[in-house]
Amino acid sequence: MLTRTLTTPGTVRIEGGGKVTLRGPVAGPLFAVGIGLQLVGVTVANPRTAATASAPNAGSIAVGAVPGAAIELHGVVTQDSLGAYVSRDLLAQDSTFTRNGDPARPGAFATIVSADRIELRRVTFSGNFDAPIGGGSAPIAGQRALARTVAIVDSTFAGNRTPCC
Repeated sequence: MLTRTLTTPGTVRIEGGGKVTLRGPVAGPLFAVGIGLQLVGVTVANPRTAATASAPNAGSIAVGAVPGAAIELHGVVTQDSLGAYVSRDLLAQDSTFTRNGDPARPGAFATIVSADRIELRRVTFSGNFDAPIGGGSAPIAGQRALARTVAIVDSTFAGNRTPCC
């Protein structure tokens, strides 16, 4: 069980071989991502509780701490989280997202994955309460707007409160 946000200043890779669960609750995200975070063969969950609800990004798994942060998920199960991933780039393959979002707040317009570039390969979104993907970077004064890219290959979206795409 994690009790505080872990900051990854460079690129960090965590491999669990399908046997490791990284679980909160943490008052914030499980990870504040610097350059990159690679999760391989782990289950992650950060349930938001009454004690953590008022903290920024409470219930999130990984949030980019810098504008260029990238997150990769390989064989990862993401569950029981709110606003799970926020970064510039997100690649997920052979991964599952289930029971994410807030069951008590229908239509809150929250997303499970928010990124400028999203690539999903053989991913399942099932039984989630928030929209699977959306968001992207907020405009920055003086900078050209980013073009948002979403690629979805051989993926399934079923039984979610909010449909995909």
